[in-house]
Amino acid sequence: MADAIPGTTPHHPTSPDPAGEPGTGAERWEAYWKSVPPARTGDTPGTGGDADPGEGVVLWDTPAVLAPGAPLLFAGTGGGADHPDLPDLPVVDVGCGNGTRTRALAARFSRVIGIDVSTTAVELARRAAEEDPGPTPEFRRADAADPDTVRALHAELGDCHVYLRGVLHQAPPGVREALAAGVATLVGSRGRALVVEPAAAAEPVLRSLMERPQGPPASLAAVFAAGLTPADLPDAEIPRLLREAGLEVLESEPVPLGTTARRPDGGPVELPAHRLLLGRAPAPSH
Repeated sequence: MADAIPGTTPHHPTSPDPAGEPGTGAERWEAYWKSVPPARTGDTPGTGGDADPGEGVVLWDTPAVLAPGAPLLFAGTGGGADHPDLPDLPVVDVGCGNGTRTRALAARFSRVIGIDVSTTAVELARRAAEEDPGPTPEFRRADAADPDTVRALHAELGDCHVYLRGVLHQAPPGVREALAAGVATLVGSRGRALVVEPAAAAEPVLRSLMERPQGPPASLAAVFAAGLTPADLPDAEIPRLLREAGLEVLESEPVPLGTTARRPDGGPVELPAHRLLLGRAPAPSH
C-alpha cells in the first residue's frame, strides 16, 4: 500500500514482532488469536457481543462454506467428475486458524490436517472440533514456512492437496517465499493447491471500513492491532511466488472473499480476491 490505512500502524518486516523475534509473523498471529474471545471464534454474523451489531469477531470466519473452486478441487475420493484425474490424497489446510474450513473439508475427505503457526489458534480449532458433530480433522501447531517441518510432514503424509485462504498476503517478505515453497513441497508431484488471496482492489474496501463514522469493525481493528497487514501485495505477486516455488497455475479467476463485516444494508462485505488452482510444474525437457 502506498499509505497506511487510517487508524492503523504500519508494521515493518525488519522490526521486531510483538514477542521480539524479527519478521517471522508467528508472534503476530499468536497475539491476534489470543485477542479473540474463545467462545466467539465460531460465531457467525449477527451474534452481537462486543463486536459491532451484526458483525462477527473474526473477520474471515464466515459460515463454513468452502471457497469458490473447492468443490472442483476437493471433490472427495477420486477427484469427482470435474477433476477425475485427481488422486485421493490427504488435505492440508495451511493457516487453518480456528479450523472453520478445516472442519468443512473433513466432511469431504477421509484425512484432513489443519496446521497453524499459532498455538492458541490450534487449541481453539481442537475445541471447536470437539463440539462439532461432524467428522473430526487433525490439528497441529506447525509452521509451513519452515522447510524442515514441511519436509517432515510430507515424509509422513506423502503428496497432499493444499488449501490456502488469505495467508500469503499477510506474511512478511521472506516468509512469503518460504510459505510458497512449503506449499510446493506438500503438493509434491501429484497434489493440487487451491489458493484464495485478496486482490489489490481489496485495499480501498478495507480503508473504507476503517474510516466508517461509527468506527471500524472490531474484527478488522483486531487484525491491525496484532500488526497484521491485509491486502498488502500487488496482484501479480502471489502467482509469481508460487511459480518460483515450482508450481504451475492451472486455473485463475476473480472471486469474492467473504468477511463477517456488514454493509449499511446488512449484507456481508466481500473483498475482491483471486482464486488459483496449482499443480507441480512439469520438469523442463532437455
